[in-house]
Amino acid sequence: MRKTKLPDRQDPWDVLFAAAATFRLSRLLSKGSVTSPIRAPFTRYKSATGPAEVSERPRGGKIRSGEFVTCPFCLSVWLTTTITGCPPPVAECPASRDEQSHPPRGRGRHP
Repeated sequence: MRKTKLPDRQDPWDVLFAAAATFRLSRLLSKGSVTSPIRAPFTRYKSATGPAEVSERPRGGKIRSGEFVTCPFCLSVWLTTTITGCPPPVAECPASRDEQSHPPRGRGRHP
């Protein structure tokens, strides 16, 4: 259980930092030469594309998990979920509050 209450709204800076972190981390994991040993079981080296990036192609037959680890866009979806964690709890629906303050009337009777 949390000791502090979650904020009602996200701070714009938090959103900006989460987006920047997701972009950089997905690029590093999918294209970085430093992380190529992690991708090695799923990919084949093609060529160097920049000072710290490599181009790789997926290995395998029909199911090619290498496509997932070489695509920054595909990887960013999972990284965003990991960075932000679970979505915040759903706010209480105003309609449910109205039902509690005004209980339903008897069946078949109209005002």
